[in-house]
Amino acid sequence: HILGTSVGAGVDASFGFFAGAHFRMNFSGSVSLIDLPETERFAAWTGAATMVIAPTTTLQLDGAFQVNTAAGAFVTLARLRWRYWPGSDLFLVYREFRPYRGEAVPERRALLKLTYRFDTLL
Repeated sequence: HILGTSVGAGVDASFGFFAGAHFRMNFSGSVSLIDLPETERFAAWTGAATMVIAPTTTLQLDGAFQVNTAAGAFVTLARLRWRYWPGSDLFLVYREFRPYRGEAVPERRALLKLTYRFDTLL
């Protein structure tokens, strides 16, 4: 029990494949039967697909798409990473949270992040 919640049963499955050193893909899904004491029982379904494309060792594009029935939303994530110096990266990240219940407005965010590793021994 976590905060009065118990999971009656759950099933997880995943499948992934690699097409050489530059491409990989993974699909996963799960269902959990949740029992909230004195309130309700319901099933929460999640499914996800992730993909990584790495044309070089310094450039990588990865993305994920998720469906979550407990949150009632689709989530999309995309990230471009460029390793311009050992231990130093430039990231461009996009996230979209799109509810599929009601008339909620999707939430979109973009983030640019720069990291630099300073090491006198490098």
